[in-house]
Amino acid sequence: MLTYLDALNGLRSHANGEWGLLPMEEWWENELSVEHGYQVSSVHLASNGKRFWIVTEADRSVTTIMLPSESRCRS
Repeated sequence: MLTYLDALNGLRSHANGEWGLLPMEEWWENELSVEHGYQVSSVHLASNGKRFWIVTEADRSVTTIMLPSESRCRS
């Protein structure tokens, strides 16, 4: 289960360019993606120890929070 506070903290980190539990090479990809307007993603840890993903589309129109069961990303 993802709490409101988990989601809020994850979104705050994501919006500040803190990509959470992504491997370092994916951090660099995100930095380039921000600069060039591509999709960015981050992985965060909920208070119950479960990972969740946040993805912002390239045009910045949509940001999605996904749980492992919903995610197409498997980090």
